[in-house]
Amino acid sequence: MSYQQSERVSAYLITLHERLLAFYQKLQHGDVDEVLKSQTQGYIQAGLVLAVFDKEAARACMEKAHFEVFQQTIEERLEYKAYKNDLLRALDVNNEAFFEQPAISRWSGKRPI
Repeated sequence: MSYQQSERVSAYLITLHERLLAFYQKLQHGDVDEVLKSQTQGYIQAGLVLAVFDKEAARACMEKAHFEVFQQTIEERLEYKAYKNDLLRALDVNNEAFFEQPAISRWSGKRPI
């Protein structure tokens, strides 16, 4: 890879990182910006098609930006959201069995968003 190509790849990844940060920051405040989401997905797809980076590099960039905003990996955040949904569902249907399990074991290290 030539120096110019390397510079272009770096610039592409920097821009992708900035787009991901913008998306995740809005998401953190409850604003799901569908336009920004679609644009970012398109930018990632273009990078893959143009062979600027591979899926692993795109995933690493997503993980890095996500962690910078949420202080959690994508997987950790999804686990917490699933736990939170289970909790809300248990409250909604008055599921006492859910609450019979000690909170410390229900929580099992999940951190709030």
